[in-house]
Amino acid sequence: MAGRAKPLTAAAAALAAAVLVLCPAALANPVPLSRSADGHAVVELSTPSGNLRLALDTGADTSAMTQAAITRLGLAPASSGNAALAALTGQSRVERYSLSGAQLGALDLPELLPAALPDAPDSRGQLDGFLGLDALAGRNWRIDLAANRLELAPDRPCTPGALSLPAIEGEVNGHTVLVLVDTGLAGSVGNPALGRQLARLPGRSARASVIGADGEAIRARIMRARSFSADGLEPRNVDIAIAALPVFETLNLTDRPALFAGMDLLDMSVITLGLAGESICTEAGAP
Repeated sequence: MAGRAKPLTAAAAALAAAVLVLCPAALANPVPLSRSADGHAVVELSTPSGNLRLALDTGADTSAMTQAAITRLGLAPASSGNAALAALTGQSRVERYSLSGAQLGALDLPELLPAALPDAPDSRGQLDGFLGLDALAGRNWRIDLAANRLELAPDRPCTPGALSLPAIEGEVNGHTVLVLVDTGLAGSVGNPALGRQLARLPGRSARASVIGADGEAIRARIMRARSFSADGLEPRNVDIAIAALPVFETLNLTDRPALFAGMDLLDMSVITLGLAGESICTEAGAP
């Protein structure tokens, strides 16, 4: 999920796959992305009651909006009532609202049930929330963070991942790591199993905290990774927050090294998501 200083994500993600027939007109209309001060990729969503600036969040199964944005648009509570919002720091009960008639560029979106956020997901409070996988489901997407555009992608064969959120295999300092692709995070967060690998190597560490969508904070340790690679991504000398987050236990990722890769690692990359079926296909690499 989009977050503040050390941003968080909704942990469970919408199920997806990779078969979709697209018309040429749809492929020719990319949605422009802007950037927040924290580095989030930002989309503009048009609704019958006004526009929204939302962080694009591939790590969130459901979209969310600030209470101020919900009030501004005059949204009514969803008939399903409140629901559990899963974040890196745990789960919390939140009210959901009904948003119909939203458009992402020229694309009509299905009815969304955004969760209410107590605060904006960026440090300056300029965003209205984040756009999750519920808004992207049923289509294949190409997120070009180098050209700053989001567009529909054509059919292509792929091997679906085992998790219910975007993930690829990678390496940190030469050690194998599962990389969860999370554009809603400004800074990347790894589990203690990854931290144990980094701790054996020279580098710096510092105290920090990871702050959840509900305001909860969990202590973290910032460590320097000399190298990172996943698909075509190969940034050098990156800082990773290491924390025992509840989401790693939820995903059964406490024993093997795992990492939520945020925009500090994903920036200037191209991410392809297949979200048209029952499982998710993910690729990430250089433009």
